[in-house]
Amino acid sequence: MTWRLEAEGDGTRVHLEHQGFDLSSPMGKMAYKGMGNGWPAILARMDAALAQRLVITNIQGAR
Repeated sequence: MTWRLEAEGDGTRVHLEHQGFDLSSPMGKMAYKGMGNGWPAILARMDAALAQRLVITNIQGAR
C-alpha cells in the first residue's frame, strides 16, 4: 500500500493505493474484494479520530 497527502483548500486529501492482488486467482480476487469492503470503514474511523484530534488541539490552543 502506498499513500500520499495533498493540500486541498483548508484541508488535506489522502490518496491511498493498495496493489499487488493477483486477480487471476480465486484467492487474489477474494483478498481484493475483502480489502475493498474494509477500506471505507477504516477511512471512516481515521476521519473520526482526526476530527477528534483537531477539536482537542483547538481547545488546547484557545487557552
